[in-house]
Amino acid sequence: MVDDVTAECAVYRRWWAEHRVDGVLVVDPRTDDPRPALLDELGLPGVVIGGLPDRHANLSEVRADDSGAMAHAMGRLHELGHRRIVHIAGLPSLAHTDRRIRSLRDEAERRGLTGVRSVTTDYSDTEGAAVTRRVLASEAAPTAVVYDNDLIAAAGAPSSRASVSPCPRTCRSCPGRTRCCAAWCTPSSPHFPAIRWPSAGSRPRSSRRCSTATRPARCRCRCRS
Repeated sequence: MVDDVTAECAVYRRWWAEHRVDGVLVVDPRTDDPRPALLDELGLPGVVIGGLPDRHANLSEVRADDSGAMAHAMGRLHELGHRRIVHIAGLPSLAHTDRRIRSLRDEAERRGLTGVRSVTTDYSDTEGAAVTRRVLASEAAPTAVVYDNDLIAAAGAPSSRASVSPCPRTCRSCPGRTRCCAAWCTPSSPHFPAIRWPSAGSRPRSSRRCSTATRPARCRCRCRS
């Protein structure tokens, strides 16, 4: 365990110099991440869990379509009649959080929605609950909440249940990543099959992806993620 990315880079340098590893797993890519360039410099092979904006010769990646998933969630909620939507996000310095925030903003602009915004947290259940209470108590409370993961969704569920905010039929929540605890929430989160971020155990894949027109019904390259 290390305290920050700077300390992590120091560990990579030491491990590679001491011939202690043949490769590394890099998690939670940042928006301004020094690790890929360092691994290139060292020639240390690695697999990045979360995807990179640029290609790196020694690095493979496990990528999720965060932007597409957020766009799908926005489209579905819009179809259900929601016009005031809040995205309770994680740390803005994380690349996947940044992609979701940008996608939400782009979709809101495309649909002409002004009551859509993202609120960042530290991914803890405490902040998830506190931010949910705050946004639902606001003058223009949202009728739908999109959470970055099921931990903050579960923490915010009691607040959304107690809310008296008027909304089309019901106040809906949608966790970005689904584990078993999301099923224990009341109200339960709607299940959108296309919104699924791969777990860290998903197999790495190349940057080549099937197009919608050409991919087979049983495509195994995980391009449906």
